[in-house]
Amino acid sequence: MPRFVLIARLAKVEILNGSEVTARERKESEIRYVRLVMSKLHEFPEEVKKLHPRFAELKEFHGIEDGRPLIGVAGPQKMASGLISITLQCVGASIVEKPPLTKKLPATTTVGKLKNLCRTFFKLKSIKPILFLQEEGSPLPTLLADDMASFIDLGVGNESTILVDEES
Repeated sequence: MPRFVLIARLAKVEILNGSEVTARERKESEIRYVRLVMSKLHEFPEEVKKLHPRFAELKEFHGIEDGRPLIGVAGPQKMASGLISITLQCVGASIVEKPPLTKKLPATTTVGKLKNLCRTFFKLKSIKPILFLQEEGSPLPTLLADDMASFIDLGVGNESTILVDEES
C-alpha cells in the first residue's frame, strides 16, 4: 500500500517507516487519497463508503468538490486541467547519464504507455524500462509493475518523480 494512502487513512500517525510525517505531507497525502477514491466512486459508491471510512471527512475538510462539473469547461482548458507534471529520472547503469525530463501527461496514462514513452524520450532501443514511483518522505521507491494501471489508480500526483531503470 502506498505511503500516501497509509498517511491519509491513519489520522494520528506521526512516524511511518522511520520517517516523520510532516503537516505538508499529510495534507498532500490526504488530498491525493481523496482524488484516488473519487476516481473509483462512480463504479461502486456503496463499497467505497465501507472501504474508505475517512473519505467523506477528508473531502469535506479539504473542500474538494466532485470532479464532474454539470456544465463546465470544454476543449483545451478541460484537457489541460487533467494533465499532471511528471519528472522522469534515469537511474539504470547504462542510462544514468541522461538528464531528468519533466513532461505533462494525462492522469489516465497507464504504466505501459509511460514505458513506451520513456523508450521514445530517452531513445532506449534495446532496453526494457522498469518504472518506480519515488514518493516524498519514503525511503524506498514503489515498483510500478502493472502495465494496465493508470496514474489515477496508482495515486501518482502532480510533480511526482518516476525513476526509470533497466530490466536486468
